[in-house]
This record gives sequence, structure tokens and C-alpha cells, in this order.
Amino acid sequence: MSYTNNGELFERYTDTPRWFQVFKDLHGGFIGLKFEEVTYTPEQLTRLAECKDISPANDGEVYDYVINGTMQMESKIFKSKMSSERLEALEQAMLDMLMGGIF
Repeated sequence: MSYTNNGELFERYTDTPRWFQVFKDLHGGFIGLKFEEVTYTPEQLTRLAECKDISPANDGEVYDYVINGTMQMESKIFKSKMSSERLEALEQAMLDMLMGGIF
């Protein structure tokens, strides 16, 4: 969705457009409230499913991860995921090195 509030443009994802419509009707300052359907890539849908149990309080980090595939290095919510991915990458690099030495 997108809207202007007190002269500032906002673009956000929401699954509750009705709530924003009611909020707009109750409070002044909202201009041009628009909703558009979003089409996610298969990769984004996979990342979104991984985030199903994460608190909405972390929506900024979740947005970056789902949409762009990026995680903040200091992230506490993705810390175990980053550690696991680093370990997998290290294991793969070691396996590649060993396999390269065998042939």
C-alpha cells in the first residue's frame, strides 16, 4: 500500500487494508491511500514461510529478508539461521577441497 501522511510518502506491506482504511477515515492527514496486490517470487515465498513465527515487532528485518534475501549482521532474530548457513558453506568448501584433492 502507499499513502501520504502529513506530506511524507509511505509504502508498506499489509494484510489488513480495512484497518488502514478505517484509520484514514478517523484521522486526518492521509492522502491517496492505495492498495496493490503483491506477487512474490518462489524464493520470497520460501523466505516468508521461514519467518512465520517471528514477532511483528521485527517487521523491518523480516521485510529485508523476505523481499531482498538480506540479513543484518547484528540480527538477533536471524542469528541461528546465519550461523547455520555459515556452517553449511564452510562444510561445503571443505568437501570441495577434499574432493578436489582426491581426483
